[in-house]
Amino acid sequence: MIYDVQKASVLKRASAFLLDIILVAVLATGFMALLSVICKYDQHYETYTTIFTQTATEINEKYKEKYGVDFNVTEKEYNELTDEQKAVIDAHKEEVNKDFSDTLKANPVFVKEASLVPALSMMITSIGIFLSMLILEFIIPVCFKNGQTIGKKVFGIAVMHTNGVRVRPFSMFVRSILGMYVFEIMVPVLLVIMMIFGTLSMIVGICVLAAICILQLVVFIVTRNTSRSFLHDLIARTVAVDLASQMIFDNEDELLEFKKAEQAALAERNNYKENGGFDFYNSSLNYRKGKKIVDENGNNIENVEQSPTDNQSVADNSAQNVGSESAPQDSTEEEK
Repeated sequence: MIYDVQKASVLKRASAFLLDIILVAVLATGFMALLSVICKYDQHYETYTTIFTQTATEINEKYKEKYGVDFNVTEKEYNELTDEQKAVIDAHKEEVNKDFSDTLKANPVFVKEASLVPALSMMITSIGIFLSMLILEFIIPVCFKNGQTIGKKVFGIAVMHTNGVRVRPFSMFVRSILGMYVFEIMVPVLLVIMMIFGTLSMIVGICVLAAICILQLVVFIVTRNTSRSFLHDLIARTVAVDLASQMIFDNEDELLEFKKAEQAALAERNNYKENGGFDFYNSSLNYRKGKKIVDENGNNIENVEQSPTDNQSVADNSAQNVGSESAPQDSTEEEK
């Protein structure tokens, strides 16, 4: 464990995110199913679609008898018509659509259901996702500590503040609810719902969705060398780290004490080096063939195991020394 930002790898974060998003989707679907039963959403939607379909059929039959052409055709069927039939449809298309729209607006039940169904869709979707996010992205990380969701717990990822302090519940709420739920999930979901029911232009909705994706990508690229953050991390000042190698402090005081201790140790080491001491922390001479040969006081450690090669070298050196010592003795004896 070292004091530094040990950022989790992109692969691990992506794997944890995939697992979390699957769990969120499953739980949100369950909540939405329960809410739809409580609100009787299926009945309202069936009434809405039934009136819409019946009115469309009645208007089509009315103008079919009047002009002898079926106005309710697909593009493929339209292309197969004769030029005369196409001309009739093109000439009276606006008239048919206006009559259809006026008929629906004159029906009070349809007007009620037409406003109620989109509102219920947004409410059920937003509440379902909110409850699932609240449980999986806020309550569980607070219980697990270190900001770990189920996915992050599986892949050994933690969440902390960028200064190395353990993430607090308030910051976790800002990260998961305000950052992830409101901006990164519900804004795109509501845009899609509005496009489905025709209350928002497709071009505008797609442009906004593309802008959100580009903004996320830009934030990640800008912070790739520091915290590899997305918008929710940027808002809460948090970072996803590798729990196995990351030191996380409980509070700022503990972080400050650790920094003071590190500075004191560094100063002591520098003073020792300036006084001619051996830098046993950094010198490669501190180890020989993987074995430590100098203790913390700079003294040699005895009984260091030597490899067979070292033993052979020592034996060869001893033999050479013996030979060199005996040669003068022999020459002396010859002189005598």
